[in-house]
Amino acid sequence: MKRTFMLAVLVGAFLCLGAACSQQEPQTCPIPSPVEGEAVVVRLALKGPASETDAEISGLAWHDETLILLPQYPDWDNFQGYSRLFGLAKGDVVNAIVSPSHGPLTPFPIQLVTPNLRTLIPGFEGFEAISVREDNAWLAIESKRAGERQGYLIKGEFSADGKTLTLDPDSLILIGQQETLPGMSWESLLVDGTRVGAIFEANGKNVTPEPQMRLFDLNCNDNGFMSFPNLEYRVTDASDTDADGNFWVINYFWPGEKWLLNPAPDPLAECVSPNATHSRLPQVERLVKLRVTADGTSAPEQTINLQLATEPRNWEGLVKLDDMGFLLATDKFPETILAFVPAPH
Repeated sequence: MKRTFMLAVLVGAFLCLGAACSQQEPQTCPIPSPVEGEAVVVRLALKGPASETDAEISGLAWHDETLILLPQYPDWDNFQGYSRLFGLAKGDVVNAIVSPSHGPLTPFPIQLVTPNLRTLIPGFEGFEAISVREDNAWLAIESKRAGERQGYLIKGEFSADGKTLTLDPDSLILIGQQETLPGMSWESLLVDGTRVGAIFEANGKNVTPEPQMRLFDLNCNDNGFMSFPNLEYRVTDASDTDADGNFWVINYFWPGEKWLLNPAPDPLAECVSPNATHSRLPQVERLVKLRVTADGTSAPEQTINLQLATEPRNWEGLVKLDDMGFLLATDKFPETILAFVPAPH
């Protein structure tokens, strides 16, 4: 009963700007039924090495009932001499959401057995994304060489007890580069049936007129591409597809990158209520629902605008939490944050 009550409170808090929501929807909004209002961001306290800013969490995924937290540099010195990911039991995460008195969550280490990627990949700059299906995992890697960013894909397998992830050096493949933009690469992965999709970070009209999702089979062999919609700003992570091909992405804008991203007029901004934090602050933090179709990736079908804080939050990890909502994680800006966002109802 207590858990049900708390969930009702959280879901009710989702429509946090009721007065603004009562206003008429702008005629130029491209989504037939956008989610009105803004979503409350419920922060979940963390402790231990994974909570430190320099852990730089860059991706989230589910392995069975374990939430995987991917550090950008799993061999960071504070990880006590070996490479590691981190995990949280789903039950502990749910308890932390529904019980305000729950103490901080302490992610446990998951050993990462990896080849010497700093040797195999010139200009290695860490991991950017992870996607998991059953006991298999796929990770995106970023590199910078001669001023140009490149992306790589590698496959791994979890041990039977889930405490070790071993990467296969023979599966390593170059994703390539879609557009030459400083600091931009392949930031998101998703698994769709028998394919792994890699999504480029910058997909706005002025920088990537015809975006594409790169496709690979489950053994990291090249499998072509599919179209991807123009989304202004950055795409920093994606959930896996559901049975109907639906998935969500993080769509983020830090105003300091305006010179780099050169954003075109943003049609999704027309769906924002006038009294929302997105109307008062320059950053953008939202979730966008897309769908894999026979013809490619759909245009945006739904948006969830996150209630903004004064300081921008660089969200880089996203997973769905059943029908409850979403879990998100930042990297080091402004600090390490794990948060829950209730699903709209």
